[in-house]
Amino acid sequence: MSMPRLKRTTPMVGLTQWHRGVVVLLAVVAVGCSTDPSPIRTNGSYTSLPKEGTSVLVCADSSVLRETIETWLQRRDVSIVKQPEHEEDSSLCRNLGQEFFIGQRHVEGADQIVVAHSSRAADSNKTMVSVRGLSAQQGSDAWSGVAWDQGTNNVGEEQTNRTIADLACHALATVWRDRPAGIWIIAWTDPCYSKL
Repeated sequence: MSMPRLKRTTPMVGLTQWHRGVVVLLAVVAVGCSTDPSPIRTNGSYTSLPKEGTSVLVCADSSVLRETIETWLQRRDVSIVKQPEHEEDSSLCRNLGQEFFIGQRHVEGADQIVVAHSSRAADSNKTMVSVRGLSAQQGSDAWSGVAWDQGTNNVGEEQTNRTIADLACHALATVWRDRPAGIWIIAWTDPCYSKL
């Protein structure tokens, strides 16, 4: 005895087409809501992150980068140590990136020191931000993160500053595990979208 064959009915075909339509719509929305057509790539690691109340001195090669990092840390209840105002102490942050400096000079009031740099490749529009947290007492690495874009057209100072702030946020978000390392494109799940 053979089983009767079931025929496809019109509602099933309509449902399949409906699913395809939803998938296409979601793909269009995902691409359309991206903050930047160029994905941001990141990497980061840590041995110890600053806890609530930890005092941190932030040294960066631009005010935008420094302010972005300070804002990020303050939102996590980390205390920011202001940079010295005296002319003779102004070299503190400039020299901090040099390995010999760490451990030879005590930074008053800081448990950790954050050293951050931003750069652009001379032959392209690629921008990179690296952020490194150091123990102020031992000079050892506590955490580090890096983020780079794949060649946005940073036209003008305002757009360049926005890119640096976004990259700094993504580097920190990767270290704090608010986002995975690697590529990030979709804006509505972006931990840095409209946060800074």
